[in-house]
Amino acid sequence: MGIHVFNARNGPFVNTTKMQFALTGGGVKSVASDRSVAWSRRFFAISLGKGRNWTTDGRFEILMPPDGTVIPSGSGGTGVTVTSGRIPMPLFSSLWYVLPLGRDKVTRNDNFRITDYLDPGTWDTPDHWILLATRNEDANGTPPVKWGTGEFGDYWRPLSLLNGWVNYGEEWATAAYRAGGGGLVEVRGLVRWGTANHVATLPAGYRPSATLLTVQNQADTFNRIDVRANGEILRLGSGNNYITLNVVFHADQ
Repeated sequence: MGIHVFNARNGPFVNTTKMQFALTGGGVKSVASDRSVAWSRRFFAISLGKGRNWTTDGRFEILMPPDGTVIPSGSGGTGVTVTSGRIPMPLFSSLWYVLPLGRDKVTRNDNFRITDYLDPGTWDTPDHWILLATRNEDANGTPPVKWGTGEFGDYWRPLSLLNGWVNYGEEWATAAYRAGGGGLVEVRGLVRWGTANHVATLPAGYRPSATLLTVQNQADTFNRIDVRANGEILRLGSGNNYITLNVVFHADQ
């Protein structure tokens, strides 16, 4: 069946499938703690064809819609409104763009759609819709958003600091973690004034399979920070003036 479909003449389904695989761009793609999404530059699908079955310009461009844009539901539910430069993403929802096949590349703000499997009744997504983002709340290391370009997006989650450790403050990054691409975990922050070695604990889904030894900056010298398989982040030396928590590793559990 699949071979027959993809050997068929160009049509909305075949062309949109090609565009989905070729979708690229978006600049800085961000996910906030409320799971709203935004992108800084155009998404586009380019050099896939030109004419009535594609676009008259040889590419589609999908810019971030401006504040106040109402994105209707494509699944019979409630739409969302772009606010403060971000698009709300309801639980387990997907964000789409209706490709204006046979027309020019210009982004049409009334072509965005949101769908949610929790909406009542039956519904389907037409062949000429292209996926921009989908939200997954399975947690335990699963990034909450997958972009239509194939990348995953997470937000910085605050670390619960222990034993008197606090964020340094001022312009310095606060202690936080997130899931990165390819199963990586990123930890960052500048902390100080702790009274014991145990700084914080990473939750399940953001932990290595064995203890990792790292060397971090402490008051312009160096100290050892370990990340254990149980999620504990430990300072192994002495001193608490300030210490960095800048670590990237692969999440194994």
